[in-house]
Amino acid sequence: MTDASQRDRQEFGTGLTEVRHEPLASPWRLRLYVAVLCIFPFALILFTFWWVTTGSYIRHVPFPYIVDTGYGSKLQHADCDVVIDGDSTALVGVLPRIIEQRTGLKTCNIAEVAGIKLVNGMMVLDDYLAHNRRPQYLVFVFAPENLTHPSRWAFVSDFEGWFYRIRFHRDAAFWRRLTQDPNGTLANAELAFRDGIEFLPKRPLPPALAHERDLNGGHVSEPGAPLTRCSGDTIYRMPDPAWLSSLRRTYGVGGTHVLIDAMPMPPCDEGLPFYRTHLTGLIDNAVDTLPIGDYNSSGRLHTNELGTAALSNRIADQLSAILNTPSSHAGATPSPLTNH
Repeated sequence: MTDASQRDRQEFGTGLTEVRHEPLASPWRLRLYVAVLCIFPFALILFTFWWVTTGSYIRHVPFPYIVDTGYGSKLQHADCDVVIDGDSTALVGVLPRIIEQRTGLKTCNIAEVAGIKLVNGMMVLDDYLAHNRRPQYLVFVFAPENLTHPSRWAFVSDFEGWFYRIRFHRDAAFWRRLTQDPNGTLANAELAFRDGIEFLPKRPLPPALAHERDLNGGHVSEPGAPLTRCSGDTIYRMPDPAWLSSLRRTYGVGGTHVLIDAMPMPPCDEGLPFYRTHLTGLIDNAVDTLPIGDYNSSGRLHTNELGTAALSNRIADQLSAILNTPSSHAGATPSPLTNH
């Protein structure tokens, strides 16, 4: 053996010129390693799909509106006389108890955050109507920029819509959507898994928050500092008269009177003149205002306790005006009110 070969053997365990034989098990270990790398992400996704439907996941989520996602889909034989639907501005802005006290009509708030309608359209409302007596009044409350078909709400996250769908409607259409948008599926599954890992060590929500929607007729309060200035986050989006007409036509049947309202805006909101111009004649309330201190800084047009009381009383006034009109009758859905 030459000196060079001896040095190689001492340094590398073998001479560079010698033939080396890999163990027979090595290729199988490599294949197993590669297989695990390929399978693990899909296994994690499937695990997350199951995990988010369990009580242990839901109990530790710190957001009441996530805990009770799909509130309207869960209601059976609630048989409310007034049903509030819409986006998150309705979810946090309309307190059924006030409407009940003012009108004597049992009221439910089945509104959800915008992402649920972005992904699923009117599925929550359709579920509610399938399992409950039709309401006398169906009041839609939307942020002014959301008075278009939900498929155009591209400025909101679809995570909540994915979360709702996997919990309530894991049908063929759902699985088809997942395969058509693999990037979105991976992103939402990753977010749900990461949130679950973060939430799990935390204490479960106290019962008053975990069951807030049940206790308050579907309303969810949102804490936050009062808004002190308009931030210029207005989204300018033309309303869709065809979609608004389809809401009236589709749901204004079987004795249900449909109202479509725009969420009030702070007086300083830059979009106020735009929406007053383009929504006149399309909705059942005025494009009106609330004091800026009636809003929270935690969400676009999300009201605090003061704003929620004011908005709920305005809707009660709206319903009372219809109830006190001798010629009015439930079952007709007239043109938008003209006494703006």
